[in-house]
Amino acid sequence: AWVAPPAGGLTYASQWRLSVDLSCGTSDTYLYANWEKPESEDSPGVIGTDMAVDATTSATLSGAWTFPATGVWYVMWRLSSFGVTSGHSFTPKLWTTDDNGSNWYLAASTVESDYPGEYHFSAVDYLVSISDVTNDKVRVSGIASANSSTISGDTDTNKTVLTFIKLGD
Repeated sequence: AWVAPPAGGLTYASQWRLSVDLSCGTSDTYLYANWEKPESEDSPGVIGTDMAVDATTSATLSGAWTFPATGVWYVMWRLSSFGVTSGHSFTPKLWTTDDNGSNWYLAASTVESDYPGEYHFSAVDYLVSISDVTNDKVRVSGIASANSSTISGDTDTNKTVLTFIKLGD
């Protein structure tokens, strides 16, 4: 059974996983749908108030995550991906905005080589200062250099995961 953290411990933490595979082509594909919290008696899924994702196909806010409180947050995106038809590069990206999606800034990314049938693991992380919970947000995307890559999702285990932890004020 889960036990509440001791006084003075973390006040906010939230983990979400992609529940189904997502295909990414040669333009940025934002991950906005099929996010769920891990379901386990060993995992609380959230400490404090939960994160919220914009699950619409809005051009400016699709996949934007809203933070429940101001402060400095650690955002970690771990993902598993593979090439669909041929070898090519794949770039997972983490974006930030301070104006509710009017402008997005590439905060962190990495590049990997995806080959058909071979799974690859990537991690992108960033410390973000949230001073306004209405306007300061993050979102993630993936883009393939050619053909397409698939980001792995699974409703039973963490393959592609977003973790949000408030580190302090």
